[in-house]
Amino acid sequence: MYLAVKEVIPIDSYNLILTFENGEKRQFDMNPFLKKGIFKELRDISKFKTVRISFDSIE
Repeated sequence: MYLAVKEVIPIDSYNLILTFENGEKRQFDMNPFLKKGIFKELRDISKFKTVRISFDSIE
């Protein structure tokens, strides 16, 4: 079952706190992705912190 993301909060150390439509909160570690492809740009912490909700997901 797909649950839409309703809130995203970037925190230090390249982690995201995600709140889903059922109220569940999870922490997502982006570190493993920051060495690959387009995600390399997110190593700039100011760019990383521009994360937002888009179509029930994050961008």
